Amino acid sequence: MSQEIKQRTKGRRMLVLLLVLFVLPILVVLAMYQLDYRPGGSSYGDLIAPPKALQLSPTQDLHGKPFGAEQWKTKWNVVYVSASGCAEECQKQVYQLRQIHVSLNKEIERVQRVLVVSSVTDQAELAAIQQRYPDLVVLAGNEAAALAQQFDLPDQPAGTSGRVYLVDPLGNLMMSYPPNYKPKGLREDMTRLLKYSWVG
Repeated sequence: MSQEIKQRTKGRRMLVLLLVLFVLPILVVLAMYQLDYRPGGSSYGDLIAPPKALQLSPTQDLHGKPFGAEQWKTKWNVVYVSASGCAEECQKQVYQLRQIHVSLNKEIERVQRVLVVSSVTDQAELAAIQQRYPDLVVLAGNEAAALAQQFDLPDQPAGTSGRVYLVDPLGNLMMSYPPNYKPKGLREDMTRLLKYSWVG
C-alpha cells in the first residue's frame, strides 16, 4: 500500500471519528428528550421547549436602580410572579427561594432572585420584603405588569399560577416549577445547569 493511500485512509478514519464525536452527543440528547428520560433524580422542573426569548424592557427595581436586559443577562434568574402585592404564599416562596439560593454556596454569585409584582396595593409590604431580602430584585408597577405577562403558560397565568421560573443568562425563559415543587429538585437542577453552563 502506497504512502498516499495510507494517508487517505488515515484521513477518512479521522473524519469519521470527528463526526462520531460531534454527532453522537446530539443524538443521545435528542433520544433522551424524545423518551423524556431524566437521569439522576425525580424532582425536576417543566422544560419550556423551545425556550421563550423574553422582551426585557428597561425598568427600575425598588432601590431605584435600572434593571433591563443587561442585568437579566449577567446571571441565571429564579423568578416568582405575583399578580398583586406579596401575600402569604408569595412570601413563603420568596423565603424558600432564598434558602435554595444560599445553599448554592460558591455558585451563589451566578444566580439572582427576581420578584415580579404586576399590581401594587401595599407599598409598605413590598418595602418590608425588600428590607428583609436586600439582594432580592423586586420589579413592580406598570412596566412589571407587561413583563409578568411574558411568563404566562397555556392556561396558567403567571401572576396566579404560583409557579417558579428559570431564565437563563441569554434572557430565555426555559423552565418552570409548579407551586408544590420540591426545593431539593430545584436546587439539583440549578446545580446541574451551573456546572455545565458556559454562560452566566
